[in-house]
This record gives sequence, C-alpha cells and structure tokens, in this order.
Amino acid sequence: MILTALALSAPLAAPQTSTGLGLPRAFPRATDASVPLGWVERMDEHGRVARVFVEPEEGQGLRQRPGRAALVAADWAPIGPFGGDVADVAVSTTNASVVLAALAPSSGGGGLYRSTAAGASWTEVASLSGLPVYDIEFDPSGDCYIGTLDGPWKSVDGGASWVALSLGIGLNEQTFEITIDPNDPTRLWAGVGDALGNQTNTLLLSTDSGVSWTPMVPPGGPYSFTAIEVLAGDSNKVFAAWRGGFGGGGCFVSSDGGASWVDRSAGLPGNPVNDLLHDGTRLLLCGGQLFGGQDVGVYTTADEGLSWTELSDGSWPVRAITDLELDPTDAQHLLCTSQGDGVFESLDGGASWSFGAGGTGGLASNAVSFVPGSGTTIYLGSTSNAVWKSVDGGASYGASSVGIGQLDVYSVATNPNDPLEIAIAFQGQNSGGVQSSTDGGATWTNEVVPGTRFSTVGFAPDGVLFAISAGPTTIAPEGLYRRTLSGWASIGPDQGSVFESDLVALAFDPTDPFTILSGGADFGAAGFEPTIWRTTNYGADWTKVYEGRDDNEDVNDIVFPDSGSEVVVACYSDSGASQTGGAMRSVDGGASWADASSGLPAGAQGRDLDLHPDGLRIRYADGDAGVGNGGIHESVDLGLSWTAVGPTGLSWSVTHHPGNGSQLFKSGNVAPRVQASEDDGASFAAYDAGLFTSGTARGLHFDVAGAVLYLASNQGVWTTDFEVGTGVCLTSPNSAGPGARITGSGSASVAANDLSLMTIDLPPNKPGLYYYGSASIQVPFGAGWRCVGAGGTGVFRLGVVTSSPGGVASKTLDYTAQLNPSGVITAGSTWFFQFWYRDPGFGGRDFNLSDALQVDFVP
Repeated sequence: MILTALALSAPLAAPQTSTGLGLPRAFPRATDASVPLGWVERMDEHGRVARVFVEPEEGQGLRQRPGRAALVAADWAPIGPFGGDVADVAVSTTNASVVLAALAPSSGGGGLYRSTAAGASWTEVASLSGLPVYDIEFDPSGDCYIGTLDGPWKSVDGGASWVALSLGIGLNEQTFEITIDPNDPTRLWAGVGDALGNQTNTLLLSTDSGVSWTPMVPPGGPYSFTAIEVLAGDSNKVFAAWRGGFGGGGCFVSSDGGASWVDRSAGLPGNPVNDLLHDGTRLLLCGGQLFGGQDVGVYTTADEGLSWTELSDGSWPVRAITDLELDPTDAQHLLCTSQGDGVFESLDGGASWSFGAGGTGGLASNAVSFVPGSGTTIYLGSTSNAVWKSVDGGASYGASSVGIGQLDVYSVATNPNDPLEIAIAFQGQNSGGVQSSTDGGATWTNEVVPGTRFSTVGFAPDGVLFAISAGPTTIAPEGLYRRTLSGWASIGPDQGSVFESDLVALAFDPTDPFTILSGGADFGAAGFEPTIWRTTNYGADWTKVYEGRDDNEDVNDIVFPDSGSEVVVACYSDSGASQTGGAMRSVDGGASWADASSGLPAGAQGRDLDLHPDGLRIRYADGDAGVGNGGIHESVDLGLSWTAVGPTGLSWSVTHHPGNGSQLFKSGNVAPRVQASEDDGASFAAYDAGLFTSGTARGLHFDVAGAVLYLASNQGVWTTDFEVGTGVCLTSPNSAGPGARITGSGSASVAANDLSLMTIDLPPNKPGLYYYGSASIQVPFGAGWRCVGAGGTGVFRLGVVTSSPGGVASKTLDYTAQLNPSGVITAGSTWFFQFWYRDPGFGGRDFNLSDALQVDFVP
C-alpha cells in the first residue's frame, strides 16, 4: 500500500529530475528483470547507499512518450492584456457617454472601438475591424466622420454604424485628417497620404457633408497632409500642414478658402508636422518623430506664419509632439501629447510646461481630447496602452481600455518554474514595453521598463525574466534588460549612443546560468550585418561572437540542443535582394559559428527554431512563401544538415507539445494562421477555431506543463487550453510558499493515452511520489492533506520525481505500461491524482502533499 512508502523516514533517492522544460530526464536505472519492483538499496557512484524506486520500463537518457492520435480541439480565446495603438480619441458633442477610439497600428490592422459608458468599457465596431483609423471628428449635431486607410466614413448614430464616403480620386485614399469647418459643418476638409508619390490629390474640400469632394492642393509636392485648421469666424482662412514618411514637413496658409496657397514653412525645422490649433489669437503647430531624431516640438505664430516662435526648448525630454488641445473652459490651459513622455501641460498659454503630467510619463501618447464644454474630463489615446482618462482636469490619469484587445504583442513566454507567470513584449512604432501576469493572464501588470520597442521576453531556467529592447536609443539603451528585486537593469550589449543593434533572439545555456546568447542584426552606424552576442558572466560583459558579411540579414532564433554537447544552432533570414536565409552552428557553446545550411532551399528564411521533446531533433520554420519553398525543415544531426518535412507554405513559428512529440504546431500570416500536425509535421490541418481571421500571428509558446498554448499577435495574447481535470481538496503551505498545486494536460481520452501531470510551487530539488486512487478524501497527513483514497480498488504509485530548482515536477502517464493492473484506467471511470513530496522540517513534519486532480476519463 502507498502508506508504507509515504511513511518512510529515510531520504528518497531521485530516479527522475525535471529538466526545467517539463520533460522527465531519467537517471541511470537498473533494468534487470531479477530486480524486484519497489524500493531497493543501491550504491551510487560515490559509494553511498541510497534507496531508489525501480520502474523497469524506464531506461537511460531522455524518454520520449510514443505519439498519440488524439489532439485537443482548438478553442482560441484572447486573454489580453487590454491595449492597442490608439491614434485618436474623441467624445460625442451630444452625448458625453459616447467615446470613440481609433486604432492604426504600425504593424498593420486597426479598427474603431466604441464606448457608451464614458470609457469604462469598449466594443469593437465590427464593420471596421482590421481597417486602420487615423482621425475622429464629431460635428455639432453629433454626426461623426473618421479618416481611414480606405478614405473617410460617416456615422449619423454616434458611431454605431458607418457609411463610406468616396473622395473620387481613385486608389490610395488614405485619409489622415478630417476637419469640420467651425463656421459651417457641411464644409469638410480631408488630408490624404501621398502614397509614396502615387497620389497627388492630397488636400480636398467638400461643401455637402462629404457627398462630393474637390481637390484644393498647393503647388509642388507631393504632400501627405496631416493637419488642417479653419479659423473660427472666417472660413476663407485655412491652414494646412504636411509631413513626409521619412522626414520633411511644413505649413501652408490660404486666405481664399483654398483657391490659392502660400508656403509659410520658413522658420520651422523642416521636419514632420502632426497637428495645428488656432486659439483665436495665434496658430500653434506641433510635430516631430523619434526615428532619426527629427525634432519639432511646439511652435506658434501670431502673423499667420510670417514668423514662428518655438515654445519648446532643450529642456523638453522629447520634441516629438503628436497632438495639441485647448481646454474649452480656460484658454491658458494647453495640453500636448508626446512620443514617450506622456502629456505635456501648460497653465499659462505655453510659457512654461510640466512633463508627464498626471502620471503619464513613459506613455507614448498620440491624442488628447476634452469632453466638449468640460475642462474636467479628458481622454488620452496612446500607443500600445490604448485609452487613459482623467476626471480631475489632468491632475491624474488612469487606464480606461477594458475591451480594447489590440495590443501589438511580439513575444510571449511563461516561467518554466510557474506556468501561471506570463510575460509579454509589445511595441508600437517607436514605443512599447513589457507586461506580466502571475495568475495565468487574469490580471496584468505594466513592468517598469523604458518605453521603447521591446521585441522579446524570456525566462531563464531559474525563473529570472529578461527582455530585449530595440530602442529608440533617445529614450533608453537598446539590448537586454533583466528584472531584479529592485527593478529592471540594462545589461547590454549597447554599441553606442545611437541605434546600432536590433536584437530579437534570446537563448540561455541550460548547463551554465551565466551564459546567454542574443542575436539579431547591426543597424545604422554599426552596419547592417547579422550578429550574435555572447556573455558568460550574466551580462557584465558581451562579445560579438558572430558578424555576417551580407547586409539585411537577421538572426531570429537560437537553441541549445539538449545533447550534453557544446552544440548551439541559429537560424537567420534575409530581407535584401538575394532573399537567402539559412542556419548556423556552433560546437563551442556559441563562442564561434559556421554556416550550417546544408539541405535548406536557396530561398529559406529562418524565422524560428524548435527543439523536439526528445532533445535531439530540431525544426526550422521557413518564412519564405515562394512557390516550392517555406514550410518546416528538420535536422536529426544537431544542425549539420536539414531535410524538408511536411507541406510547404509560410511558417513564422513552430513548436511541439512538450509532452507529445507527434503534435507539432506552426503559425503564419495567412489563413489559417495556426495549423497543427498529429504526425510530427508530415501533414498539417487548420487549428484556428475561435482565432482572429485577419491580423498578425507571431510566436507560439507552450507553458512548461503543456497545458496552455499561447499565441503572440497584433491583437494581444490568445490561448487554447490543453489542461485536463479539476482541482479538488486542499493544499497546505510549504517551505516554497502557499502550497503545491497539481495540473493535468493532454486529454482525458483513454484511447489517446496522452495525460501528463505537473506539480508547481514545490520546494526545489526534493523527491516526491505521484499516486492515484478512485476516491476523494480529505484527512490530515504530514504537513498537509491526503486527498486520494482507495475507494475499494486501492491506491497506486506512479513513480518518483524530483522537483526542479524552480519547484516543478512532472510525470507522463502511459496506461498500457505504467499502471497497476488493479488500477487500470478505463473510459467512464473517475480517478484522483496527488503528489506527495519531501519538505524536511517545515511545519514540524518531513513531508507534504499537493492538492488533488480529478479526471473523468472518456473513450
């Protein structure tokens, strides 16, 4: 009986220990059939006698469970965090509860969200899903106009439904700005993008509420008009400002309603202009962008642009200003939004300023809007962090984004020692950050990192969180950041004062916690070659161990095959003219590298690598969608050579189920965005039930238990659940914290035979025993509770496992080989599983137990 084993006071030896990847690694074990089952005394390599539990079916090395036919059906759902790139936010002129938020992510996609609860909750306008929206304007009657990638649209019901308004200029109607004449709401101005010179009709006027439009373009150009202002009291006085996609900008003035224009750009920096505002006495202009340091700040003119005065100066933390807004109740209260430092506020008409007002510092903010007629309630639209709201005139702001699920997530990772801890990296055009959750995504916390573009997050084997920043360097250094007890530390590599490194790949040496590799590419002053960096002292010093010769190549992923050797493998892509990516290999732990592209097609684009659960085979996601290319390639010799497996087609990410090597998953940027294979990649089928149909699907990631599959996307994080069973009974505190918890993954199908158990929050490096029975009980036992009873059939051992350094233990079941004949699991039966473990001295007892897992088995 199990009680005999549980009551043993001698320390238990460790026939298994976790690799930190949820995979059982077996120690050398006797397999002689003459050795009895159960506990036996054995001398180890140091001459010490230890007690081990003999399970003959387990041999030496990493044991891979046979593949199963059953696959859990996809049931994708978003788990947040709430957010998105809000380009504009506006409140109805007739109903202060109606607020609209425009989304236009730099990575593609977009849409419009509507709140009828003053920003407390939001719902996407389905008819505009996926369409970038840049500008929102309400006229005095409550009718609304928006500027989109597909031209202007109009709503007469507060944004609930929309009708497209054709500009009549053919293709390329990307409308950045809609301006309603304050003197006549039937007169509308539209500012249109120049489509890289392919559109010349970029400034248009409608005098019939958008039914028809007339081009009113200044000579020269082409121009992308982003700001238009009409003087209150004089519709003939029009100001129009423009910006270039990669630099350049200025302002025109018309005194005859747009029939003729005067260029009044002299005295301005010549950089992109983002907004105009006339306060009745003077015109204010703002602009700038972080890329390339194209500063503008805020300028003003009292003589219609004959001369300009800068209101910003060198004391400003950033002079990339995106929007201007005047308090409708106080002409001296002026707000502007900045790329990276939140709201800038002036209470004296711009003579002096406070930065990051109301706690907004660090936000890349794009638009600010007062409730019409109110100086108290303000809405703020930001990159990545969506909508914020103030109800005290800007003294404080709080997140107001519930329901906006379009955060542009580039990477998702879970803690190998606690699958409920999740981290994500997100970014906008020149901003981003890191968020984390400790409850499986139910709630999220903004990590206090610089507001730069974060491309990758990853947990080291010991659970320490790292993140990679890709700048802009004007905000903070690029490179790796490490979370510490006191915050986040920048640990490099950083090659200089400007943006010189764009890193994305992150890999930890499983045998040496101080060795980390990061890959990507040099940029700008450092060149444009692919690079790999290496540190052997936890980031104190870095060495560039690889620098390629070809421009426009990027190292995208690095893996350490679990072979006990010094082999490391990397993949790279090529965005240049040759379009030839490949693979590389190191045999000295990443200190030196050689090409390893043998067998890969000439056009291979290495986007991602995946290590098979057997620890030896490597899969290569080929992002080349050309004819005959793409798909998945496999190496069975630790990266020396590659062979195509399965169908072709674009593949951006690839991952195996950690407990079932036959189940392989891949993502791409065309439908179906996720596919699954049940035959280790030989064939794939759509695996996208519930998933978005338009958007960017990036990295796939399984938690350590294989219970949840995560997808990073430009619409937040999505998951599909592999978890099996229901938690029952109690768990008691242990030396590691509040108590151990047991979970199941795979399925409850007897035919599938793919149930895996995992226990988290254990004391580290302690042996324990999985066991099961047919009854649920709850009686004190050791320092915890025994939750599993015999129920007339008995209680049965499943084997001893030693927890990882991070406090995780796992066990894969095999109903055909591992279970006691009296405890055979059949369809229709219910069994309870629990983990007993050593915890010497805690609570005055030597052992404790997890809670229990109830599994109702099906055919």
